[in-house]
Amino acid sequence: MLHLLTVLFVLVSPTGPFREGSSKGAPSTDSIQKLQLQTVDVLAEKKTTTPDLQRLDPLRRFEHSGTPMARQLEAVPGMSVLSSGTQLAKPVINGLHSQRILILQDGVRLEGQQWGSDHAPEIDPFQEGEWAILQAAASLRHGPEAIGGVLDLQAPPLLQHGHLDAHASTVWMSNNGLIGTHLRLQGPASRNGRLQWRWQGSSRMSGNLRLPGAYLANTGTREQSTTAELQYSHGKWLINNYLRLYHLRQGLYPGAHVENTEDLQRALESSVPLWEGRFGYQIQRPLQEVLHLQYSLHMQRAHSQGGLSSLRFGYQDNQRKEYDTRSFLPLPEMALALGTHTASYTYSQNLGRWRFEEAVGLMFQQNLNQASNARQFIRNYQNQNLWGYSLVAWESAKMGRHEWALRFDQVDFESYYRAPGSQPNDPVTRDERSFHRWSAAWTWNYRLPQTAWLLSLNAGSGWRPPSAPEWYANGLHQGMAALELGNPLLGPEQTLTGNLGLEWKKNGRLFHSQVGSRQIDGFIFLEPQQPPAQTINGVYPQFAYVGRDATITHWNNKASLPLGSGWRLDMSAALVRGRERNRGSWLVWMPADRWTVGLHHAAQREPADGLPLTFLRTLSGGVEALHVTRQSRVPLGSDNNTSLDYAPAPSAYTLVRIYAGGMGPGGHLQWMLSVDNLLNTRYRDYMNRLRYFSNEQGLNLSLRLQYHLHRHHPA
Repeated sequence: MLHLLTVLFVLVSPTGPFREGSSKGAPSTDSIQKLQLQTVDVLAEKKTTTPDLQRLDPLRRFEHSGTPMARQLEAVPGMSVLSSGTQLAKPVINGLHSQRILILQDGVRLEGQQWGSDHAPEIDPFQEGEWAILQAAASLRHGPEAIGGVLDLQAPPLLQHGHLDAHASTVWMSNNGLIGTHLRLQGPASRNGRLQWRWQGSSRMSGNLRLPGAYLANTGTREQSTTAELQYSHGKWLINNYLRLYHLRQGLYPGAHVENTEDLQRALESSVPLWEGRFGYQIQRPLQEVLHLQYSLHMQRAHSQGGLSSLRFGYQDNQRKEYDTRSFLPLPEMALALGTHTASYTYSQNLGRWRFEEAVGLMFQQNLNQASNARQFIRNYQNQNLWGYSLVAWESAKMGRHEWALRFDQVDFESYYRAPGSQPNDPVTRDERSFHRWSAAWTWNYRLPQTAWLLSLNAGSGWRPPSAPEWYANGLHQGMAALELGNPLLGPEQTLTGNLGLEWKKNGRLFHSQVGSRQIDGFIFLEPQQPPAQTINGVYPQFAYVGRDATITHWNNKASLPLGSGWRLDMSAALVRGRERNRGSWLVWMPADRWTVGLHHAAQREPADGLPLTFLRTLSGGVEALHVTRQSRVPLGSDNNTSLDYAPAPSAYTLVRIYAGGMGPGGHLQWMLSVDNLLNTRYRDYMNRLRYFSNEQGLNLSLRLQYHLHRHHPA
């Protein structure tokens, strides 16, 4: 049924049906490894002429390895960060974040984002492999929460070789004393090479952040991640088992928790943190603790004529604990457990110029407040999603590549709640909600004949049901140091999207520009509420979820120009505008304009006679400057003169970064030395919720080393 509807969508689309020639024979399917790699990369592989703007360069990843995933992605135009401190950071794509950005970890979507905007993704900061941003038809297959895009994080493929392979890396940072290590081992588990295994583990420990002139108390971090993978491949079959465990213990700045309104106002107006600390690794209350367990079983079978079947089962357990500042008990004041079961089946086939893909899936999810809860931020709930998806793609040298996608979702949500002080026999308050809607998307990539120009166009219609915090949030959110209020009257978001991209690439020169607009009916966001809330735990800024019709537009640009003798000039710019359509006011929490310019140099140099440091053979280095303007487009109060926010938008700032690195013979040893915020600039970022109380971190010197025992693939 879905496939027939998708074909109908193709026929009535603006491009109309295509009748150019007959299809050629299907590609060879000699090995399951070849098909498996094609399936992983089909949404962004080179031969589909997809623009390169939506990928993070592996060398750039190494330059920022050991930092949170969202911080690494800031290098991509259009990407920014919503944070509450340096470590609790969420990715933002063209102004959209949280439940509108879906994160895939080796094909499994991370579910911990359901708890709110302060919960950072449970991603190993040393995560290897390919990182890509999927949008329009490419993202539709992953769910209604992907209306802002999909971050697809794919581990490198298991290598088919008969020996042990090892990769080790480490990072040191001066600002907060961060020490991070990562080790990956992989090899064959059978003599015939059909069974392969891989294990990787990482650990990070950091102390209090150093600001220009002061330390920020209780901002240390403990983070561990381990992954085990076992894969069997034979003939047309490939079976992969994947198990991952992630743990984070994060201190929260205590100066954001004040006793009275006078202290709050004094903290908001102060240019320096009122609660200063000294360097140390100790983590005290308030703090946040996260535990993430993920398991998936993925089976693939190749068929004749380019067909491929894929069956995936997954389980995910997320636990989150928050410890308040004032407590006489060692137990957490908030403890949530979120369990998610998923199952999906996908069949894809390549027939000449055509590609077909169909999928069905089921998700069941349950959130529980643990017995130790002293406060219930959100209700217990169950969430079910039954979905179907279909994609048709067609490609030719004259007409480019077209992709049409269609998806249907049936979402059933039920919450149950017993008010504090209720007796065991008192009735439970239940709230049941059900939604069923369609989503559609079209993508076109076209390379102008005999030119270096690539045109990309995509359009789509999508939707997203509200999340549990948006409906039921009620109380203190420790990570944000704020009181949040849900709105049970909120309905689903409905969005219409259009993007136009133009790319020129020739002889190392690159220019890319993308402009897009998104109309969202019922756009849900946290709006500041005055006055601040007085609670038994102190005084906090308060925010309420509201739904408004909004328009969000963006314009991203990137240019790269080789200057000769190994020199290269890179420039990028990202601009986002968000407005409420009915009232005409600006939207809160939209990124300010970002401008970047960098001068880079890379040269091959043979070491001089007798020089022992052979890792200087390949040298690279450069300097970058990031300028972020003041966010002047902020919502105003009822008098249209004062800001609705608790503090005015911070001033513009410019950050300078320098780096130098090298690689030894054969590419086994690689090193990178960098200095961030070289001028020790005192600044605050509009998208950081901790900007109410603190500046951002100051100068930071970092050293990164990594060693590959066998250099089978790039870093």
